[in-house]
Amino acid sequence: MCTFQAGLQALCEMGMPPGETIGRLNRLLCRQIPENRFVTFFFAVLDPGRHTLTYVNAGQNPPCRVRHGSMQLDRLPATGPPLGLIPDAVFTSGTLELSPGDVVICFSDGATEGRNGSDEEFGEERLLDIVRQAIPGTPEEIVRRATTAVDRHCAASPRQDDTTLVVLKRIV
Repeated sequence: MCTFQAGLQALCEMGMPPGETIGRLNRLLCRQIPENRFVTFFFAVLDPGRHTLTYVNAGQNPPCRVRHGSMQLDRLPATGPPLGLIPDAVFTSGTLELSPGDVVICFSDGATEGRNGSDEEFGEERLLDIVRQAIPGTPEEIVRRATTAVDRHCAASPRQDDTTLVVLKRIV
């Protein structure tokens, strides 16, 4: 992780497009980390003036945009493989336009794969339903509601993974 963090920080200082940044980071990791290791990663650059989010998804759970008015869900699928596996992998980028009230949620598999006492996963759809219901709230409120629901669901069984949620919301 030290190699990943240092490499990402240095590459971001160069101001390259996201696909090129992540492609270079991937080549660095392919040289530096053991062959049996890899990193899934979602990288995004927000342009608040244009209200756009340009992203690369290197094998991470697909983040989702929930559109405020229609509650339409747009997944941000992988645009390249996990980092550290294929030295010459190509990483493309996607760009989202964010309208007022739109929410983007990024989440780890710990948020969706947590199990209850009956061995039932919390699941992505349940998480996204909570986001849809909480969309009028602040990003902090959305994270709090989702985290509380995951914690309640998993209360009767030991946690196997961390729960990471990041919420971005365009206010105006």
